[in-house]
Amino acid sequence: MKQALIIYESMYGDNEKVAYAIAQGLATQMRVDVMEVSSAPPRVDMSIDLLVVGGPTHMMRMSSEKSRERAGDEVDDEDWEPLSETGVREWLTRMRARGEMGRGAAAAFGTNLNEPRWFSKLGQASHAIARRLKRLGFQLIEPPETFFVDDPQGPLSEGEVERAHHFGVQLARHFAEAPRPHA
Repeated sequence: MKQALIIYESMYGDNEKVAYAIAQGLATQMRVDVMEVSSAPPRVDMSIDLLVVGGPTHMMRMSSEKSRERAGDEVDDEDWEPLSETGVREWLTRMRARGEMGRGAAAAFGTNLNEPRWFSKLGQASHAIARRLKRLGFQLIEPPETFFVDDPQGPLSEGEVERAHHFGVQLARHFAEAPRPHA
């Protein structure tokens, strides 16, 4: 059976919910592991047939150490801790710095504020993640997907969890129908 790995970054839990919904969709045809980026392996194992990477949009781009710090400053709860201590940007940068090249199929997702003024493909984390995956040599099997939140700290907009599940099913179908990419 084919193996998928989902790596996600999440500050408030929305990307985590999306990652697990995508995993449920993928699980219709593949084995799936889901990992928060702080726990992600430093390399993508050769046994992984499909890599799916996702993270939040901060200030019209992928999150950074500075944007995560700023987002944390905006939380009123002094006991709050972000789900991700590091980010997808840093994880992908470390892969590139080690000269690792992608060996297969990949997909990208992210979350973004559900407001027209924030909706620009160029400023979405999902598209930035997709570009970095392509630069690493991965073949994207679907265009990057963005899921929407109602406020910067969530929750996900109505219907987004279901849409994420459908995206996972779509990825599984596409992957099952397409020949396996070669590096």
